[in-house]
Amino acid sequence: MSITDKHITDNLLNAHKKSRAHLLKLLDGITEEQWLATPAEGRWSMQRAATHIVNAELMWMSKKSGQEPQYLGRDTSLDGFLLKQDKHAVKFRERVKKEASKEGWQWKTPNDGTPSYHWSMVRCLQHTIYHTGMISLLRQQVNAPKLEGANQTWAGMVDSIFESVIS
Repeated sequence: MSITDKHITDNLLNAHKKSRAHLLKLLDGITEEQWLATPAEGRWSMQRAATHIVNAELMWMSKKSGQEPQYLGRDTSLDGFLLKQDKHAVKFRERVKKEASKEGWQWKTPNDGTPSYHWSMVRCLQHTIYHTGMISLLRQQVNAPKLEGANQTWAGMVDSIFESVIS
């Protein structure tokens, strides 16, 4: 793996850490009731959006590894989510780092066969941006307490993705 390959991988791993920090910031101070609340019939809860983020990461990584993922259920409590997502995030980054060191930099989409880890990582980061925006709106709709500092974690998450591509 060349320095450039390692640099790109490290930047993507850093972007993942920042995306997870932002997700956790958005869940700070909510109750179990708010975690499960839906603002209207047929709408998503914060629980569904947050577990969807993690389950999408599990799904994309399983496409690469060929292993069946252990998805988070729709009955996951807030405490259960916080514990499981942390373990998953560490495994996710370890797997990307290990596999990227074997393959080197690759940009391979699902249309080209099995997606590369780098493509999967960027796709998951884009997906997290979308759904954390949804969680931010849901916080307001279920009257969760206002958050201080969420704009900083949002900017750090979004900027880190662009930094991984342009730096």
